Amino acid sequence: MPIEQNTPAARGLVNGFAGMVTKDDATAPTMVLSPRQIELDILWRHFRCSTYDGYKVHWDGTKATTDEEADHVATQSYTPEGFVDEGGDMPLRFRRPSSQYYLGRVIPLRFTSLLFGKKRCPKLLSDDPDTGDWLDGWAKAVSLWGRMKSARNFGGAMGSVGIGFKFVRGRPVFEVFDPRWAEPEFSDRQTMTLRRLVIQYQYPEWQRDPMDGTPYAVWYWYRRVIDANTDTVWRKVKVIINEEPDWANEPNVLVKHNLGEVPCEWIQNEPVDDDIDGDPDCHGCYDKIKVIDGLWSESTVGVQANCDPSTVIASDREFRNGIRMGHKEGIQVEKGGSVTNLETTGQSAKAAADLANTFEEHVLTMCRCILENSHGNIGGADRTATEINRNFSAMLDRADDFRQTYGDPLVRLLEKVLRAARRLTGVTIGRAADGTAEVQQQVIRLPKKKVVDTKDPSKVTFEERVLGNGDEVDLHWPDYFEPSLADVQLAVDAAGKAFKVYGIVDIEAALKFIAQYLRIEDIPSQIEKVRAMIEENKMLPALQSALGNDAASRSEIKSQKPAKMTLTG
Repeated sequence: MPIEQNTPAARGLVNGFAGMVTKDDATAPTMVLSPRQIELDILWRHFRCSTYDGYKVHWDGTKATTDEEADHVATQSYTPEGFVDEGGDMPLRFRRPSSQYYLGRVIPLRFTSLLFGKKRCPKLLSDDPDTGDWLDGWAKAVSLWGRMKSARNFGGAMGSVGIGFKFVRGRPVFEVFDPRWAEPEFSDRQTMTLRRLVIQYQYPEWQRDPMDGTPYAVWYWYRRVIDANTDTVWRKVKVIINEEPDWANEPNVLVKHNLGEVPCEWIQNEPVDDDIDGDPDCHGCYDKIKVIDGLWSESTVGVQANCDPSTVIASDREFRNGIRMGHKEGIQVEKGGSVTNLETTGQSAKAAADLANTFEEHVLTMCRCILENSHGNIGGADRTATEINRNFSAMLDRADDFRQTYGDPLVRLLEKVLRAARRLTGVTIGRAADGTAEVQQQVIRLPKKKVVDTKDPSKVTFEERVLGNGDEVDLHWPDYFEPSLADVQLAVDAAGKAFKVYGIVDIEAALKFIAQYLRIEDIPSQIEKVRAMIEENKMLPALQSALGNDAASRSEIKSQKPAKMTLTG
């Protein structure tokens, strides 16, 4: 079937409004989806657990029903015609599985948590402290990391996503664009530099008939075009059958931001040079995921059917009044006759489950993903961070790739934010309400900075954030897993010996090494404290206590000359 003939059905699945009541043909959706949009939506439905929503036949061969239809049938005393054996001859691959595993959702979420989970978000850095602090305030104002989780889910599920920003009357906004409805146009495909970004789709609004109160849907267009100097939005352009709106003459709101660059970035999840979109997390695995759903469905149906076994009566006796089964009922047969339940050994169900588990391992291996309960995941006693990293090495390698594919565009966007903020907060000459010239300066509203008095921690003040002169932005990503106490102890011992015993590093290098283990954020301040303790000779007993608890260590320290302490800053 040509793709054009299939777009009405695909459109209904995309928008989720199949069967929606419309007032007349003029209010129906008319947007014809491109092959790219249809492909992206198929991928998105794997993430949204709606892959099989359009299937018409259940796994047992009965008609697939909506929740509303199922409730209606369940409350009746009979099954309506057409709800039983509706598709008994339908091949299994065209039926809706009864036990879906949703690996197409689990795997992208797993990688998203590795990138932007609560303890794994990167720290924003800049070449200027005030600029870095201002970016922290901006990130808090726009809920940056929560929005980046949403963006990563889009990218992991469909292979691409758009991100952007804007300022609305001084309030910063971070935007995430669904790639199904966003069409990027590049001025440089090699660097993914945008010339403009077009967002366009149709949506319904519910209204009620004034005569009988019947609800119906009226469809409208939404369109937005963002380029290097303007941001134009069309809202509530009514859908007309067989007519594309004349966008140039439709009412719109045009805002001139005059940034000289598009305030958006396009991200490919796994880059594909000759395509707009990259590869999703589960690329190449969707057929296997469907097989897994089918195997679990077959296993489930087999076990459920075996819970209600068939009764076998070996008897010549005739049962004219039928047979009633149950634990309170009895059956009388002549001597020599017998009544048994026909039950399976469960081997076929077990074989289906084993094969499903094998296919799951294949999918996880292809996606380089490890789940907490996945086969091959080593459990047992607590492990060091080194052991965990070794066991999860393939997954962490892929997560490192994602840190780059999402981190680099985010850095470019943050640098655009700084340039835009300086332009907006610069002094300009405008017109007052009476037409006279006046000096104008826009204020960007950010959360104030919390300042704790170093001498008296109970004294807390809040200060306005100041945008500094920095123009470089970087991301500092933390370790994927929290170090164990054994990791911390080994790191401190190693740093102490390298500094005090062997003298191969200075105090600054030693502190930088152990900072990640002890969660030291303000390293320069901590270095000054340690310098003061060394100068007051308070550090040596502590080092000897930490390094020389056994006789061998004490003799090692005595036999070597004291290392020269180099204090650099």
